[in-house]
Parts: sequence; C-alpha cells; structure tokens
Amino acid sequence: MTEFPAEFKATIGRWPYNFFKRVTLGQLILLLVVYLLLAITIHLNFKKYIHQQAKQQLSQNLYLLKSIVSRYLLDDIRSMCLVAREPLTIPRITLITIDGTVICDSEHDPDFMENHFDRPEVIMAKSEEIGFAFHYSKTLDVSMLYGAILLSPQPYILRVSVPLSELDKAIALFDSLVFILFIPLVFLGPLFVLWFAFKYHRSIKEILFRMYQINRKTRSYSAPSSTHASISWNISENIEKILADSEENLDRALVQTTIENIKLNTLMETNVDAIVAIDNEQKITFANLNFQKNFLHGKAVSTEREIKICDLIRNQNVNDAFSSALKQLTPFFAHDISLTITKEDVNPDNVNAYFDLTVAPIVLKEGKYTAGALGVFHNIEERKKMEQVKLDFIHNFSHEVRTPLSAIQGFIQLFQQEMDTLFTTKESKGHYYLAKIDQNSKRMVRLFDNLLQLATIESKIELANETVPTALITDEAISLIAPKYKDKNITLNINIPSDAEDLYGDSFWLEQLLINLLDNAFKYTPPNGTIDISWKRFKTKEDKTADKILLEVKDSGVGIPTKYLDRIFERFFQIDPSRSAAIGTGLGLAIVKHIVQKHNGKIEVISKEGQGSCFRVIFN
Repeated sequence: MTEFPAEFKATIGRWPYNFFKRVTLGQLILLLVVYLLLAITIHLNFKKYIHQQAKQQLSQNLYLLKSIVSRYLLDDIRSMCLVAREPLTIPRITLITIDGTVICDSEHDPDFMENHFDRPEVIMAKSEEIGFAFHYSKTLDVSMLYGAILLSPQPYILRVSVPLSELDKAIALFDSLVFILFIPLVFLGPLFVLWFAFKYHRSIKEILFRMYQINRKTRSYSAPSSTHASISWNISENIEKILADSEENLDRALVQTTIENIKLNTLMETNVDAIVAIDNEQKITFANLNFQKNFLHGKAVSTEREIKICDLIRNQNVNDAFSSALKQLTPFFAHDISLTITKEDVNPDNVNAYFDLTVAPIVLKEGKYTAGALGVFHNIEERKKMEQVKLDFIHNFSHEVRTPLSAIQGFIQLFQQEMDTLFTTKESKGHYYLAKIDQNSKRMVRLFDNLLQLATIESKIELANETVPTALITDEAISLIAPKYKDKNITLNINIPSDAEDLYGDSFWLEQLLINLLDNAFKYTPPNGTIDISWKRFKTKEDKTADKILLEVKDSGVGIPTKYLDRIFERFFQIDPSRSAAIGTGLGLAIVKHIVQKHNGKIEVISKEGQGSCFRVIFN
C-alpha cells in the first residue's frame, strides 16, 4: 500500500473527502428539486386524466338525456327536470332558453335563479352543441363539473352538473401515496454517493497522488503552505493545469503525427513504384495507388475483404520473398519478375510487366518481432523496352549497313577478276558494276543522313517558332522528290485554302517532314497513280477558340496491312524488307513522328491494304 507524504495528506489528499461532501450535498438538493417537479407533473397529469374521464362520462349522459327530452313538449320537459335524474342518478338538471332564462331546475325554484346566459358551458353549447366548465358552486359549497347540450328541434339548452368532491378526495389520496413513496428515494441517492466515496476513496487518492508526483517532476506545481489543510481552488487549478499541459502536449504530438502521416501518405501515393504492406499473416493492410492500378483493378484495400499477397499475386518468387522477409527479419530482393497486371481498356489476362521486387520486414523491439513487411514493386518495363530497342537497333542497323557493303565488296571482287574485259564496250559489265557500287554507296549515305537527322531532332530541346508559308514548303518538297519518280507519271493534287497559307513552326524541319511523307507516298504508289496534298484550318468541338492546322498526304498506293499500323513509326521497321531494302532505310516515318512531337502535334494514319494510305498531321 502506498504511503502518502504529509504534504500530500495536508493538501491534495483531503480533496476526495471535500469533493464527495460537496457532491452529496449538491445531489441531495438536485434530487429534491427533481422529485418536487416530478410530483407536481404527476399530480397535474393524474388530475387532468380524472377530469377528462368525468367529462367523457357526463358527455354520454348529456346525449342520452337529449335523445329522451327532445321527444316531449315544454310542459313535459319541465316535469322531466324532476323525474329524469332519478333513473339516471344525475344530481341536478336545469333547462335553459337560448337567452339564458332558467325554465326549470331539479333542485331550485327557477323564478329565484339568475340568468345563465354568460355561463361558460352555455356559451360553448350554443356554438359547439355541447360544452363543459369547472367552477365552484356557492349553493352547494363544492367544486362542480357543469355540462350543457343544445336541444333540437326546440331551441333549449339542457344543463347537468356533477359534484367533484369524491374525485378530489381520490386525487388527494394519490398525492399522499406519491409523497410517501418519494421520501426514501430522496435519501437513497446521496447515501449511494457516500457509499461510493468510501469504497473508491483510496483509489481516487492513488490517482491524485500520481498526478501530484507528475506535478512535482514537471515542476508545474508549487507546494502550498501548511495552512491549506482543506481543499482550495488553487489546488484544483493546479491539477487542471497539469491535465491541460498534458492535453496540450498530446495535441501537439497528434498534430505532428498527423503531419508526418500526411507526408508519408503523399510520398506513398505519388511514388511511381507499386507499394504494398502486409501483416504477419501476409494479409494486405495497405496498398498505394500504383499497386491498386496494377494488381487490384484500381480498387482500394478494404478491411471487410481480407486479401493475402500469395492469393493476389501467384508467383513463387514473390511469395518466397515475402515469406523469407517475415521469417528471417532481413530484406529480400527479386529481379526481372514477370507479373500479370491490370490496365484500363486492356484485358488484364493478356498484360504482363516486369518488376524488381524489394521486401523489407517491419521490425519492432530491437529486431525481435515484426509487424509485417513492406514490398516495393519497381516497374522495369521501360528499361526492358529500351533494352529491346537497343537490340533491335543494333540488329537492324547492322543488317542495313551489311547489305550495301556486301554488294560493294562483291562488285569489287568482280572488278578484280574481270579487269581486262570489263570496259571493252559501253554495254560491258563494268558500267553495270559501277552503277551498283554507286547505288549502294548512296544508300549508305542516305542511311547515315537519316540517322543524323533522327539524332538531331531528338537532341533539340526547342525548335524555331516562325511563320512558315505552307505553299512554299510544299513546292520545295515536291521539287526535291518528284524528279526522282518522274518515270511513274504520278498526278499531284495540291489544295491550300487562303486560311491555311501559313503556320507557326520550324521551316527546315516542317519541310523535311513533307519530304519524308512525299517520298514514302511516291515509293508505294504504282505508275499513273495520284497523290493528294491538302492543308486545312479548323476548330475542334472541345475548344472552339483555338485554331488548328491539318496536313493530309493521301496516295493511291498499295496500302498498309492493319496489323502493321501501330509499328510503322518504329526505327528501321519495313513492311516488306525484301522489296523495300533497295529503296528505303526504314527511318523516314520515325523522323516524321519526332518532328511532329517536337511541334506538339499529332500524327495518325488511315490505310487499308490495296486501297492506299492517308497520313494526317495536326498542328496546334
């Protein structure tokens, strides 16, 4: 048992006794007031109920009398005043005219009775057919209930009175019983408080002593002098200050914790990695937005639906990493894991992505226990794509360079073997071999030129922003490309309306865009075909205030198979390598795409195999 110091006993230690003494006195006063109000309420309601029952009984008798009296003439009605009340056990009956004159009364001579015109029950009966009133009868020296009813067809009012003496006695008896019943209840409450005080006095004193110790340790309490032997408001204020200081510190800690949680939550939700937390049973307790998008169809983790990580992601490497981290309390890593993910507008069963996984246990109490584990799925899909692009680039580039070099080497060997007979005539093979060497060397030059163009446009951060005449760059591009294909006899149709005569951009690169699109159209358009070039200014439905420029290059060529439409802008991609190896490098449309992107534009292609192609470029 705790031994309390004298200073505590003389001051705060006396507080429970004084506190419960004040509480007991206050409760006694409160109970007296409550019980008094309750007794008055019960008395009034009981009296109201008794009077209501009396009025209801009297109303039934009035209607019964009305049905009897209405059948008689006036002389007969007067005689009824004396005899009607005997079988009905009604003390007094009075018959009154509409103007209040008493015609007959069962107990008094009507000639000596005053006019009843202003009686409340009579006034109410004239307006509502039946009326009631409570008032004191001087004649009988008792409280009475009066009831009046309008007779028909004769214009008289029949009034009946009932004494309330017996009812008043019953109400007084009920009040006495209520008073006798409430007397012990008034004292039971304070007695219970006193019993509670004696029972828990020691426990409350222990709590106060702990507060006293906190007070002394935090130096927020100054010990009072020995004269404060009884409870004082200063002591209670000091105790309140301790609690207020503790609450303030707690609020400050809660605010700081809330801020840290917001920071952590923001960090988690904005992280590009998919992050998930599990408990010791491998149930998911937290998942950030990227994890929800990739593995939960965009749905948040709910407490009602318990999901285990092993049931959600059925991959042995993932399950082993989480299990090992929980068991061995050390981080685990897994690389190049192929997982099925969910994406919008895509069948999730057909979408796979590669991840690097890091799983770290959430360690508590100096590394002895865990509260679960945290897993970070780092999407390496872009890295995989870049690696694949590099491999494809090396393969395609080596193929593109090897083909003309092999041709050049072959023709050089033929030169060496047949040097004496190669140039004997104009029709000799030497001229043919030289033409092939020249053709393949030019193809290599075009290849390196295109690579240089692609590297240049990709490395440029900003392009020139100048007014570019559309007619001028169109004529320049045609003059450079059309002569190469003059033997095809292709018809060119050009349409440049007055509102599309210029646009803003880099004139050099816009001309290069047109050159590559026209070169592509001429290559795949058969002889005697047509190529349409059109410029157009328009407004979109979404934004009717901003003008856009549309460039369309449409040909009547061989068209593009639908399965290749998504790949035609890739580097070195060619639909028919065996046919196009002699006429292109596979970089033209890739250059076009990058030029459009640098101008914040959009490019799309509409094509069907055998029906030609239409390239549409939209400039903002």
